[in-house]
Amino acid sequence: MKLKGFILVAIFSILTALSLSQFNVVSAQTQSGVTSPVTYFTYVLRGRITYRVLNWVFPATNMSVVAKSHSGEAFYANTDYNGFYSLSVRQASASAGYMIQPVDGRKIWHPQYYKKMVSTDLNGLNFVGKLSTSSAKTSN
Repeated sequence: MKLKGFILVAIFSILTALSLSQFNVVSAQTQSGVTSPVTYFTYVLRGRITYRVLNWVFPATNMSVVAKSHSGEAFYANTDYNGFYSLSVRQASASAGYMIQPVDGRKIWHPQYYKKMVSTDLNGLNFVGKLSTSSAKTSN
């Protein structure tokens, strides 16, 4: 009976020592005084860019899209074969304002740009382009 009690006390002591040693390691890490690095938020902006000619719609392949923040930081992406793009923006705060637009001055885009506060992933930021010709601008 004394042997069983001794084994039980020994196992309990070992488990207690292991538990306390793990607790001390965690406690030392959380109160070390080291500051954590700045956390960045990454959000994805998705959409499609197409051209409309009469009643035909064509994807804009390898077209650049830019998202410019109010602080002047710019993020770029290119469209794929079907005109879809996926643009990642990295920001220090949970929400930031961006102006998203295609990078091509030869087209008239509808809409011209999107002004969005980004605090989550955004989908459906689509653009439709038409050629801007001098005759189209001057005809009334």
